[in-house]
Formats: sequence, C-alpha cells, structure tokens
Amino acid sequence: MTLLDDRPSVSRPPAASGAAGWRGSWRVSLRMARRDVRRHKGRSAIVALMAGLPIAVLCFAFTMASTVTISGAERIPYELGTAAASVMAPQEVAALQTPDVNGQGTTDTPAQRIPGYSSSGDLASQGAALDALLHGKAIYSAHAQGRVMLADGNPPIVLEQLDPRALRTPLATLVSGHWPRNDQEVVVSRDSVVAGLPTSGPITLLIDSTRRQATVVGIVDTKTQTDVFTPIAIGNSYLPTWLIERDTPVTWSEVRQLNRYGLLVLSADVLRNPPPEDQIPVEMRELSGNTDIGAYALGALFLALIVILLTAPAFAVSASRQRRTLALAAANGAEQRQLRRAVLAQGVVLGGLSVVLGGLAGIGAAYVVSQRLPVPRSWQGPWDVPWLAVLGICLLGMAACVVAALLPALRLGRLDVVGVMKGQSVSPPLRRRVALVGLFVTAASTAFLLLAPMTRQKFVTTSPTREACAAAVIALCLGGLMIVPWLLVTLAKHSRRLPIALRMAARDTARHRSRSIPTVAATLAATAAIVAMMISFASYNAFDSRNYRPTTLQGEAVAWGSPDNVGRLDNTEVLAAIHRSQPSYLVTPLQTVTDPINQAIDPTADEPPTDGWATTILTPGCTFTAALEAPTMDPATGEPAKSACLHLSNMGNGMQSGIGVLPLDEISRRFDLTASQRRQVAAGALVLLGSNVPAQVSVGSTNYHFTDEVQQFGKPTLTTGIPTVAIPPHQHAYGAFTSSLGAVATPETAARLGWGDHLTSTALLVRNPSGAIPADAEKAINDQLTNSSFTVEQGFQSQIGNLVMILLGCLLALLLVTTLTSTALAMAEQRADDATMAAVGATRRTRRSMAAAHAYWLALLAAFFGSLAGLAIGQALAKLTVGSRAGSDASFAPDATVFITIPWLPIAAIVLIAPLVAAALAWLAIRKAPKVTRRAT
Repeated sequence: MTLLDDRPSVSRPPAASGAAGWRGSWRVSLRMARRDVRRHKGRSAIVALMAGLPIAVLCFAFTMASTVTISGAERIPYELGTAAASVMAPQEVAALQTPDVNGQGTTDTPAQRIPGYSSSGDLASQGAALDALLHGKAIYSAHAQGRVMLADGNPPIVLEQLDPRALRTPLATLVSGHWPRNDQEVVVSRDSVVAGLPTSGPITLLIDSTRRQATVVGIVDTKTQTDVFTPIAIGNSYLPTWLIERDTPVTWSEVRQLNRYGLLVLSADVLRNPPPEDQIPVEMRELSGNTDIGAYALGALFLALIVILLTAPAFAVSASRQRRTLALAAANGAEQRQLRRAVLAQGVVLGGLSVVLGGLAGIGAAYVVSQRLPVPRSWQGPWDVPWLAVLGICLLGMAACVVAALLPALRLGRLDVVGVMKGQSVSPPLRRRVALVGLFVTAASTAFLLLAPMTRQKFVTTSPTREACAAAVIALCLGGLMIVPWLLVTLAKHSRRLPIALRMAARDTARHRSRSIPTVAATLAATAAIVAMMISFASYNAFDSRNYRPTTLQGEAVAWGSPDNVGRLDNTEVLAAIHRSQPSYLVTPLQTVTDPINQAIDPTADEPPTDGWATTILTPGCTFTAALEAPTMDPATGEPAKSACLHLSNMGNGMQSGIGVLPLDEISRRFDLTASQRRQVAAGALVLLGSNVPAQVSVGSTNYHFTDEVQQFGKPTLTTGIPTVAIPPHQHAYGAFTSSLGAVATPETAARLGWGDHLTSTALLVRNPSGAIPADAEKAINDQLTNSSFTVEQGFQSQIGNLVMILLGCLLALLLVTTLTSTALAMAEQRADDATMAAVGATRRTRRSMAAAHAYWLALLAAFFGSLAGLAIGQALAKLTVGSRAGSDASFAPDATVFITIPWLPIAAIVLIAPLVAAALAWLAIRKAPKVTRRAT
C-alpha cells in the first residue's frame, strides 16, 4: 500500500465545460486535421478530387443553365433594346397573355378595330396607326434567314429589316460609321458569330435567292442574334413585330387594354415589375410555370449519395491509417467522442476544401465556355450565377463529406486498443441481420423496377409513380450497400480454389472490411450507373430507329422550296441551285393532293377563306366522315384507334397520311414494282402503304364550308372499285413514300379521280444517277439557298451518340479512379506486410501480383454486382426514357418494354476488361522495393 500511496500523481487541468469547452475541443481537432491534410498532400488531393468533381459538374451545369436561360428583365436588351415595348401583328379576336408573353391565348370576343390599321396596308400606314394607339413611335422589325457570300463559302446569317421610316432599330447601338441611308447600305453586328463577315466595304447578300450588292457603312453592338441590319425588304422568316419607343412605360393595365385590340405586348416595365398573380387572366396563370420540388429533392439526394460513395473509401482508409495514433490516444485517456471528433474534423476540412475548389472550378468553367469561347449562340447569354443553388450544392457536398467521414468515426466505438497497439487490425464480426434486411430491400426494389407498369399512360403522366421509381432506385442502392459485407465474407470463405494471389486478396478484403466496403460500394455504384445509362440510351435509340421515317430513299435528296406570300412553296431557288451545281442530277417534282383552303391563306387578307375541298381514300366499312375525322389515337387509352379507315386524305397532317402523285417510271423505281404491279398502276391502281390493304378501295370527294371552326361537308362523290398495290411497311418503303405520304398515284389516275385541279408541287425528289449524293455536293447546293432546304437521306442517325460516349468515358474513368485510388491507399497501408514479404524473399514480381490481384478482385466484384444492379435500374430508366419520348408525339403509344434493349457486349466488356485494366495499372504502380524495418510483432 505504501508503494501505491507514494506513487507520484499526475495533475490534469480541469475539463472544460459548456460551449467554450466544446468550441475549444473542435478548434484543436480542426487544427490537427489541417496539419494532417498538409502532411498527407497526396491523399488529401485524392479526396478533394473525388468529392469536388461532382460538385464542379453540378455548379457548371446550374451556372450554364442560368446563363443561357434569358428570362425576366434579362430579356430587355435581347428583345427590346431601348424600346419601351414590342407588339405583334393584331389578331382577329381579343388576346390573352402572361406578363412575359411565353403563355398566349385568345378569347371568343372579336378584337376591337385599330383606327387606320389594315393588315393589307403598307408599313407606313400600319406604323402610323400604331403610333396613334400607343402614343409613341412604332418601328417595324422583321427577321429572316439569308446568306453572305464569302470567299470560302456562303454561311447562313440572320438579317433584320430596318423600318424605312427610321432606318435604325432600338435593338442595336451604333459603334462606328453611320446608319444606312438607303437600301444600298447595311450595318453589321460586332458580335456576329459568322467568321469572316466584312465590317467595311462591299458585301454580297443572298436574300430570297437573289444576290444583293451593298456596302457596309457601320458596325453596331447588339444583344440579338442578328448579323446584318438592312433596309432591304427581306420577307418574314419570323413573326414581324413593332418596337415601341416612348418616354413613358407600358404598364400591365395598358397591356391588358391592348390585348382587347388583338395585340400581344412585351413590355420592359412589366418584365422589370411583374404584376401579382391575381391580376393575370385565370386562363394564363397555370402557364406561368411552377417549381418541381420533388425533382430538386431527388437530385439533392442523388448528389449526396454520389459524394458519399466517392469520398467514403478515402476517409475509410484515412481512419485505418490513424488507428495506431487513435489507439495511443485512447490508451492515454482520450474519450470516444474526442476520437470521433478528430476523424470528423478531417471530413470538415477536406469537405470545405473540396466544396471551394469544386464550386470555383465549375463556375469558372461555365464563365469561360459562355463568355470567352466561340460557342453556338444558344450557349451564350448574360453571365448569371445562381448563387442560391450553388450555395445549396456546396452545403450538400459539405454535408456529404462529413457523413462519409462519420461512417468510419462511428466504428471507433468498437476500437480494439490492445489489438491495434499489437499491430492487429481485423474488422468486427459480420452482422447477418443487416445482410438479411439488405437482401429483402434489394429484392423488393428490383422486383418493383422490373415488374412495375411504366407505359406512357401509367408512368410518364403520373408523378407519384415516377417518384416511386426514384425511391426504388435509391432503395436498391442502399440495399446493395448493406449486402456488400456479407458478399465479401461469403466469397472469401469459398476462395480455396482460387490462385494464391486472388485468394489472399479475397481474404484480405474480408478481414479489412472497413476499407474494402467503401471501395466496393463506390465502384459498384459507378458500374451500375454505367450499365443503367447504356441500357437507357440503347433503348432510346431502338425506339427512334424503329419509328424513324426516312424523307426519301437512302442516298437521295428531298428539296423543299421557300414559301411565297400566300404560303405556297416556291421551288425556283432550289431548282436553280441544283442545276448550277449538279446539272447531271435527276429532279422529279413531287405533287400532293391538297386542300385549297390551305393554299389560299393570304396574310394580308382581312378575312380568311371559308370554302374548301376534301378527298379521302375509303376502305370497305369506312364512311367518308369517319375517314376524315376519326382520330388516329384513342384519347382514353393512348393506344392506336380501332378503325377500319386508312386515314389517307388531302387533309391529313400526320406521317404517312397524305396522297402524292408521281410519274409511272418514278413509282416503279421507288417501289421496285414487278411487271404485273407496274401494269396495275398504269391501269389506275393506287400504291398504298400497309400490310392489310384491301384489294379494292373507294375515293370520296366533296366541298365543305368552314365557319366558327366547324367544317360542314356536302354529300361526297364516290368512285368505287379502285384496285390497289400494297407495299408492306419497312424502312425502304417509308423512304419510297417519303415521310408524309401513305398513297401514291400516277398523274393520269389523279386526273380520273378528280384530283388534277388540286395538285400542288410540294417538293423535289433529287437523285444522282451515278450513286449516292456526296456530302460536298449537298453543301455546294445548300450554300446557294436562303429559305429553301436540300437534305440528303442518310438513314437513322443517333442524336445522342457523342453525348453517350462522353458520359460513358467519364463514368469508366470514375470506375478506374475509385478502384485504383482504393488499391493505392490499401497498398500504402500494407507497407509493413510488403516489407515482411520482401524480408522473407518476395520479389517485386510477387508484390506486383499481390497488388494486381487486390485491384482485380475489388474491380471484379464491383463490376459484376454493379452490372446486376444496373440491369434493374437501366430497364426502369429505359421505360421512363422511351415513355417520355413517345409521349412527346401523339402518333406513338407503345408499350415501353418492347423497346428495351440491353447492350450485352459492352456490358460484358465492362465486367471483363475494366478489372483487367485496373489490375494492370496496379501492377505497373509497384516499382521500388519497400523499406525493410523491424516489425513490432
């Protein structure tokens, strides 16, 4: 007892209590964390990269979206300039609109007449009438497409016609020179994206197929996408407007009054000071847009999950590396909360570093792309950083890093101090109940994703089902994470027959689950994302490919003329361009049977036409009215309507619904007719697209009267007993009919059926007698066109191929980075074991084999089980993608499961090749011999 009593006592300062003690403890922990980050720069850089990358991507995406989205007061310099407002051409009925004019509508009330205004009048009289009504100066503004003729080509440009009364526009500010004084002078935009656009001297413009010589007399600064401002009458490719200049603002109450005249008004004052919702017409309120809180919540949850999975391996290995230090601290009296605080402090420091670097990188990249690089106009806009969204992303990323550090910190409660001090580190016993729960959650979520009905009607249009699908995906991920420990232990028990290196890797990952689980989880999540996206994109492409309708035969072209002043297509420009560039090409005019009411719409007329003519092809059991008015889709179910009619008429506006007329030789060539079929067509048969076409059909025709949006048909005249030649639907057949036709006849047959007086030349079918039309010939012809088009049919071209390759490349890189990062950190932790192996004679080849086996085993497990998870997630995502794609077009109503396509070969390549690549890189990373030291055990 004496010895114990004489033992010297260790005096300790009183423990700090309250908020001051808590702050002091955290201050010390953060200081230690900062020192550890500086000491281990490589590991810290890896954590910052893994956590900062998704934050940078999201900050970039949000900033770019905010920059290119021009709304509210930002629209003023782009659409109004210095004008107080703009008005569109008056309608015949009173108008309804939202304050930003993005929502538009009409009423049944006739519009009040504007004194002195006539739609057929000249610009001067129209402008004077608007001047008096709006108490300001109305400046006409019309935009059109044209081309500028340069030495290396004729690039397209956007032109604005200057008001002849003003010869200037509020949309641009003169920088140098002067405004045009006549139609021989033009000014150009300083910010034009057209390379080589002259800024002085002569310029040659191609407007409405006519070359116009002019002189550049000034340079302007404009926020619009206009390249050239000219007094030349350019036509109207866009809706013409009048810009209103006056000293007083156009208020919302005045806008509502002008709506009574049929005018749609965009006011600068209203954009700056939007009215309260109760002052907006009831019909327009729902068009103002609302925020999908559920989508933002799901996006935030996915961001947090991604950051946690990416950073968890680094924090787990970091905690493993600190075991001895933490055990030493615990042996000297440190409490568990102090140990956890030390680990959490690293998450705070590294999370803050990742957030700052990632946020700055994302915002900076968005600034460079949108403001400094020569990107398309759609990517440009006023620099705008959504600070609230960026702050939310950064806070969420910070929280995710802390959670990733919290997971290993919670395990410190089971820290074996004696074992760690001896150099023994084994994970605690497996919790089988957790694995059972994970198996149940995984099975339930997988069953829901695979079996839930997600067609266009039941899935896309129903928000709760979409949210349930997202919840099932998250549940599958969480359930998979709960299973990972059980998988590692189970596979290690059954690894006896594996090669020695793989056997040791399997057992090592099972023993050190604290660092193996985060690595497998992160790599598994990356693999699942890759496979899910591959299935989604493959299904999307399968849907588009199967529903693709060629415009003409492969390698041939369709040329569309420019519309004239009454809406008819004028093929003069494109025909002249073809003859000039490729005189050997064969051109066949495509005539279609049209409704004269649609070919007599004169925009200058005070009253629209009211009398029309309709014709349709009738099958047995189909009435004339049903053929014209029956819907192609059942609005109740979204499925194709059950009808005996073919829906082929001159009033059809869907794909393969029109009636065309071509010469007999062209019909025979395009459809590969046999000699017997050619004789039938020559004798008056109709060529119809379909598999179940009757041998004979009838044709009905009649006049109708159009009043108050109601068509009153007369008694149709029927021609019966017309033979048919059926062409079964396939890609070649679609191209032979072109995308708009479902029936074709010869000119002689059209005349006998009464169609001869109702034929309109709508397009030109062009082919090269020597083969397919080359790309350089297509460019040479298009360089001479303004409002016309010349398109060569190349077959189905994937619109998302490049995007898919970029995304897959990023995800594959992420998979390799996570695997190699974990392997490198694990190898750094196993330096003592490597030294022991080297001391007993292990060569560098042996140590390389060990490192390669470790990386291969981790990558193989993650790739295999990640692919299984990706198959379930990908099929659900494919249903959503295909359903959304189908929902955008009323002519489609498929069962989404029909189009699900699984790219087995790329998935197999990921499972087999990615682990080999990770193993090879890990094998090459082992270069020098470890430092041999005496081990403590």
